[in-house]
Amino acid sequence: MDADMQESWVLEEGESENGLPFTIRFREDLPAKSEIKKLNTLIIVSWFFEPVNGTGMPGEEVLNEMEDFEDLIDEALVEKGTARLMTVFTGEGIREWQFYTDDEEFFIRKFNEAMEGRPVLPLEIEAFEDENWESYSDYTGIEIEK
Repeated sequence: MDADMQESWVLEEGESENGLPFTIRFREDLPAKSEIKKLNTLIIVSWFFEPVNGTGMPGEEVLNEMEDFEDLIDEALVEKGTARLMTVFTGEGIREWQFYTDDEEFFIRKFNEAMEGRPVLPLEIEAFEDENWESYSDYTGIEIEK
């Protein structure tokens, strides 16, 4: 990855079908087509939390913990070129970070190394083949050129 590339994030707020608020933050600075083709594995890291006041959103303490976690993972995975964090969804008792990588096993190994010695968090990690970045397009409305 180009270390000089400036990240460009968009933050959108909305309301789910059940009337609860959500936020989605996504990068609109896409990598080159050749890198998109290479980064064909979608890793979703989900943090489940108890929503505050029936809003579906996290309280301040949990939000701070999530921000600390994201900083840690950003340094361990994104800045080292292991993956690209492309979307972050928050709402309905869940925050999802969506990463694209070319090596699921390496991602998990580096993730576990970053978390070593830290408190256990309520996380779930799933991996999917997503060579056309369909999940990213679904969340953002941005079409990926094939």
